Amino acid sequence: GALPGRGSSARMRSLAARPGVAGRSHAAASRSRPLEGEQVTMGFRRQSFVWSAAHIPGTVVRAWEGQTDAADKLFRSGMRVEEFEEAVASDGLASLPSWVDFELLGEGCSFFIQMWPFILTNFFWAMLGGFGSESASAVLLQSRYWAGKGDMGREDTWQRLRETACWLFDVAAHGEGGFTPGGPAWKACLHVRYLHCRTRASIWASGAWGSEQTERYGQPINQGQLVGTLLGSSALLLQGMEEMAKASLPQRSKEAFIHLWRVVGFLFGIDEDLNPNTSYKDAIIAMESVFHHGVPAFPEKTLTGSLTQHICESVAHGVRQESSLPIDAGAIAVPAWYFLGREYGAAIGLPKPTWAAWLVGLGRMYALKSFLLLFQAPGVPQVLESFMLRLFASLVHGIRQKQPRCRFGAQAVRCVDRALATKSAQCPLGFGRSNSSAQVDACLCIPKSEDFASLTAKVMPTIL
Repeated sequence: GALPGRGSSARMRSLAARPGVAGRSHAAASRSRPLEGEQVTMGFRRQSFVWSAAHIPGTVVRAWEGQTDAADKLFRSGMRVEEFEEAVASDGLASLPSWVDFELLGEGCSFFIQMWPFILTNFFWAMLGGFGSESASAVLLQSRYWAGKGDMGREDTWQRLRETACWLFDVAAHGEGGFTPGGPAWKACLHVRYLHCRTRASIWASGAWGSEQTERYGQPINQGQLVGTLLGSSALLLQGMEEMAKASLPQRSKEAFIHLWRVVGFLFGIDEDLNPNTSYKDAIIAMESVFHHGVPAFPEKTLTGSLTQHICESVAHGVRQESSLPIDAGAIAVPAWYFLGREYGAAIGLPKPTWAAWLVGLGRMYALKSFLLLFQAPGVPQVLESFMLRLFASLVHGIRQKQPRCRFGAQAVRCVDRALATKSAQCPLGFGRSNSSAQVDACLCIPKSEDFASLTAKVMPTIL
């Protein structure tokens, strides 16, 4: 609580009071500021909350949309990611601030590993729901997802989504030590920052993002979009897991997960005074404010609808390729319908599932819910953490076998070995351990890490 920015309701009130940009047209900015104590219903998920003095008005959020990243000045055309890392580090933009609590950061990484199947499930529907932000969808369609290129575009998107899972592994699996300069998590975050700078430079150079787009959406990959993405990857996922379990997660675990993403946000280039993840409470307030402003009740179908359909079709395409299961886009969208609700799901153009897909999808959701309830039992997440790390590494190992050019997760198997060595090679299920000092991976009931990864890599995508 003594760390700068923690317990910072005063900071949120200060943020809310900052002047915005007047006279700029924007769908949400034109709404009058809600009154303190007023019940507000967002377009996103049609979720309601009570507006307070700590909430951030739309004019302030709109001002963030005109800001990008201080690292843009360091990027030059043709720059390699290693050169970018060096430039950002030399300029002091990637030196971890004094507020980083490494113990809490490590707990956040452990929580991620313990809960990763639930986090990835929630990550997918949260991503689809986030496409309701028209400015984000416009940038993604312009720069990343090939929605109009048929099977080639779907295959490219499927590979990008799987690579994101490998990136998440790099962020969480190496613990707090991964965030030290040059560590796997540090490099993974700066790689994404590099891609953001490169994409902005490319869009600006192309002339495709003119005054009309800037007036409507702000700058490409702006501070408002980065903050919204950060909140959708942290506070929203915690809400989703609590909804799934119908129970509250431990407060310490929530604070640790929020702190993990605060550090990620810093390395992404979010301005220090805009980073909302100073605490779980502040993150929720910021999320309500940003989503209320940035996500209209009925997003533009040519942006949001086409991107939503494309992502679901791409995942269905990938699952059919890998498992031969008769999966279509509607079946892939079931978790999103479940969490986002019928009205908002229809507004963003989610594909409609058949009755059979609904039954299978809901069965999967309730199976996950039952498993999540098991993790509510005291001590269970800690006991199973090494096993969950193995499973996550298996998923990454399988992805990298199919995508040799994947930029993340290269140390997945070695990461498991190091983690078990740190924990004195204790069996994650408590059934025994080897006394052999020559064998790092010494659990008696599970194969060695590389063997285990090869054994499970083929079935993990189908299970997920």
